[in-house]
Amino acid sequence: MTWTLLRLKHTYARSWWREPRATISEALSILIGEAALKKENKARWMTYADHLGGEKAYTGAFRRFRSLCHLITAYFYIIEQKGTFLWDDPKNINDFLNTSACLRSMILAIRTNNVSQQSLFLQHQLLYFPDWVQGDKGLNSPIIIEPFEDRQRQIDDDFAQSLQKVIP
Repeated sequence: MTWTLLRLKHTYARSWWREPRATISEALSILIGEAALKKENKARWMTYADHLGGEKAYTGAFRRFRSLCHLITAYFYIIEQKGTFLWDDPKNINDFLNTSACLRSMILAIRTNNVSQQSLFLQHQLLYFPDWVQGDKGLNSPIIIEPFEDRQRQIDDDFAQSLQKVIP
């Protein structure tokens, strides 16, 4: 979920919005699909356990681990980049802390229109690091997050259509 939010942030920053924004509901629609989020599509034969496999499960897990989401994302990012991760190597621990701190600062920059504080995450909601952890880059290189190209095209197309309605 966190990686999807970061990708959405970069998608909106590259679109006509030019703002690093994302919402949890939009991330969920990307992860599990639009049909799973619509209440009218739920069949009567679905059990409570079937419903937990979608929106409620993602949202509940995200709320439960929100304060650690940058650590979890950093761990999987390092595994993806290096292929393995050993906790007994001080260099690996240093890379993990720096990557986590870098992701934390990226996550704190996500803006949203759905809440009053204009930020999806607040400083006190995410585990912080001591001053000696430098989070300017992860794994000694900047963390590259690819935007959703198709979502960016959709955002720009929607904007162009709304402009055509206003300015014929």
